[in-house]
Amino acid sequence: MLLADVAALLEQADVFSFQFDESQDQSKESMMCVIVNTVVGGRKRSLYLGAMRLWKKTGMHLFQATRMLIAAISPKMDMRKLVGIGADGTSANTGRHAGAITLWQKLVPWVQFSHCAAHRLSLAVEHAASKKGIKDIIEFLRTFEELFLTFSFEGAQRVL
Repeated sequence: MLLADVAALLEQADVFSFQFDESQDQSKESMMCVIVNTVVGGRKRSLYLGAMRLWKKTGMHLFQATRMLIAAISPKMDMRKLVGIGADGTSANTGRHAGAITLWQKLVPWVQFSHCAAHRLSLAVEHAASKKGIKDIIEFLRTFEELFLTFSFEGAQRVL
């Protein structure tokens, strides 16, 4: 999809939300990617807006970076249509005074925050793995994964 088409879709949206995540690439640079979800005429669309380098990982910087990326792609975007933001639960995002979500909610008071399901699952697995006796479950999952990969690879060979 061309950038002009993405901008037009964003501007036509009845409502929209976005989610963002920050991580380090192989060169140890902090990068942030942003995905936007729109509803236009009752039809939901998800679009990858892009990735950008982060110089700092503070709430203010994450807020400014997401705002700048959306504005750069769609300068006419009506922020009154923003209804939700998804992100991980780090303090840079969820801090009460200077978290990125808090800053977005000051700009758009009705916006709702959703803690990313993948990040919540990761936290749950980390917590479970730290408990005594979980080693048997981890060994079971490793064995299960090896069996799956073995059989799925053989299945792929049969198709070829």
